[in-house]
Amino acid sequence: MHFSTLLNDTLESVTEHAADLGIDHDLLYIRTIRERGTSAHLQLELFHRLTKEVMRWRTAMQDVAKWLRSSTEAGPLPNLT
Repeated sequence: MHFSTLLNDTLESVTEHAADLGIDHDLLYIRTIRERGTSAHLQLELFHRLTKEVMRWRTAMQDVAKWLRSSTEAGPLPNLT
């Protein structure tokens, strides 16, 4: 079984209960994570992009840390594009 199918089936089976608990918006966020990835995926993507642009490893790590801090302070994860 493909992961997307399993995820959809699982979310479908708990949708009613999630709505009763008032957490149905969290189910939507799970789909966002599947499509976009986690913060760790975004951090790695940014790091690889920066080092590919011939940025030194240490500087790239510092820029990723700055991005992580600003995104944490801002709330929901921003896109890198």
